[in-house]
Amino acid sequence: MENLDLIGWYISHPSNGLDWTENDIQHHLIIQNESRPNAFCMVFDSTQLREGKDFQFKIYRLKDYKDGKESKKSKLSYTIEKPNSLDYFKWVQKFVEDYHKRNPILIKE
Repeated sequence: MENLDLIGWYISHPSNGLDWTENDIQHHLIIQNESRPNAFCMVFDSTQLREGKDFQFKIYRLKDYKDGKESKKSKLSYTIEKPNSLDYFKWVQKFVEDYHKRNPILIKE
């Protein structure tokens, strides 16, 4: 897997909401840096689903990672496009199955 790089990560906050905590920001500073200035973090809380809300999460990035843990956070906007066929779900299933192989090839160009 050549030329692949980390662009973001996610964290689950079961029952703790969708806010980005100081601890999350500390971990994020490992990822958002000079080599990845636009890296992002998705925060997910599974209890939001039980409360009858839509599939909700928030996406954050630091405004200036050089300020370290004192950097202001920026909440990013996003749009979720609903699949118009089952092909997407078949792709996800195959992706997950391939991930568990000994030498997975997750993205083919």
